[in-house]
Amino acid sequence: MYCDKCNRRLPYDSLFCPYCGNKATNETKALLCTSCSNEIPADSDFCPYCGSTISKEEDKPISNIETSIEANALKQERPLSTEKAVKTYNYENNIHKSKKKAKFNKITAIILALSIISAGLVTLNIIQFINNKELIEQKEKEIQLKESSVERYKDLYEQEQIKNNDLKEKNDRLFDESFFLITEIAIVYDDGSNYYHVFGCDHHSSDSFWAFNNKAAIARGYEKCPYCHRFS
Repeated sequence: MYCDKCNRRLPYDSLFCPYCGNKATNETKALLCTSCSNEIPADSDFCPYCGSTISKEEDKPISNIETSIEANALKQERPLSTEKAVKTYNYENNIHKSKKKAKFNKITAIILALSIISAGLVTLNIIQFINNKELIEQKEKEIQLKESSVERYKDLYEQEQIKNNDLKEKNDRLFDESFFLITEIAIVYDDGSNYYHVFGCDHHSSDSFWAFNNKAAIARGYEKCPYCHRFS
């Protein structure tokens, strides 16, 4: 009878394996070839994989002396299966640690990349904010200049309007005065002629003159100058 776990021969009527502590069963179990370590049927004489001879021992009772010897051997030396299990555990533990470390490094790299991207985006936003602020300030300055220019032009326009109004009033006054001089005042020059003239007439030979109204000049016997009164 052999152990289902460590495949070692068990003492007769054993309830537990004295090598690994596994519960013993009476079921027939495949053996392992000592040469190629492949599983072979329990009743095989030769290994079907490598052809090695299979050594068999009958399931005879083992004396207490043999049992004590094997027990002492277990105390002094760790079974090969236990060493293999420890190595396997250490190997799997190292793989687990390596995967955990690789996962941690991957997460750290992702966090670092996200931090760099976030810092870059924040920097771009700050630069864009500064540029927008400068553009806004420039636009505000341009608007202020335009407003000041409009106000200045508005003042100039109002001043020109005032000047134009003054000139218009002056022209109107001059026109009224000229119209009065032309239509109401009769200029009589001291040149011996019997004509009265409009102010500014050039058809006379004297610089000395008298000014009357038209009615007074007509009453004194003067007639209209044929040159300056030709349209009246």
